[in-house]
Amino acid sequence: MRQRGLIIASIRLLVATCGAYAGAAPACAETDSSRVMRLFLYASEGGVRYRDFVEPAKDSLAQMGADAARWLVYRLDATDARERLTLADIFEKIGPAATPHVVDHLDAPGDYTPRNAARCLGRIGDSSAVPALVRQLDNPWFNVRSQVATALGEIKDPRALDALLSRLPDEGDSDVRKSCVVALGRLGDARAAETLVAYLNDPFFGVRQSALQSLIDLAPCPLALLREAAQGFTPPGQYGAIVALGGCDDRRARSTLLQLLRFEDAMIRGFAVEALALHPEPKSRRAIGKLAASETDPFVIAQIARYRSGE
Repeated sequence: MRQRGLIIASIRLLVATCGAYAGAAPACAETDSSRVMRLFLYASEGGVRYRDFVEPAKDSLAQMGADAARWLVYRLDATDARERLTLADIFEKIGPAATPHVVDHLDAPGDYTPRNAARCLGRIGDSSAVPALVRQLDNPWFNVRSQVATALGEIKDPRALDALLSRLPDEGDSDVRKSCVVALGRLGDARAAETLVAYLNDPFFGVRQSALQSLIDLAPCPLALLREAAQGFTPPGQYGAIVALGGCDDRRARSTLLQLLRFEDAMIRGFAVEALALHPEPKSRRAIGKLAASETDPFVIAQIARYRSGE
């Protein structure tokens, strides 16, 4: 941190000196690379004293476009969180003009540079980066694969679908699987429905929850798959399928959930209540009111209270 402060102080002194002798000291003229690095230091500055310089510096770099991108990519090895997020902000502002420069760094050794490159490409949202990103789904670093999957979901190019579906069966890291199922949800392609339903049974909670949310967001709702899973899966996938049914804007889904309110298994009744809360309607309220009058299980009672608090 002390070294960084000295660099910033030196650059500010140089800027002040050049300003004082403008036109009289050619040695003070900035090259493109030095200007980009100076502006990037301002853009990533975390001190309160210089906070007013942050956004103007980002905007100046964005206006430079590809001329800034060709130098900023040399900071993709940044380990500092503020610098990584600043790079993503700037590249997003530059847009597709930065894509060729960033793509070239996806194959860099280690994990910091390709992970930062993938994050920036996701923020840019340029479909021309998809083939290069897809190749990195086999990267040996799990955190790179995870960031690549996230970027593919942000870009939302349909060409990523098959690659994500192919990656999942062989993926041993739960973070990467989570990123893949989130990305599949963002793609919004109904062909992913069967895979998403299957991952409601993933051993890791985060993957199951992400698959559930992706299914809720998916249109059209895979009603037949979810009804089958709600009655044929074993926990925890069964419970996820029940809740996902609640996300279906289809009266047949609500009919199935109302039937589940009468099941002997208290967990099934409780998750059916949670699912019905996603699309509340008079018939559901009456059924849950009737259930509340006789329910004795603490979990179901808590779910009913949550349902009513959301009305």
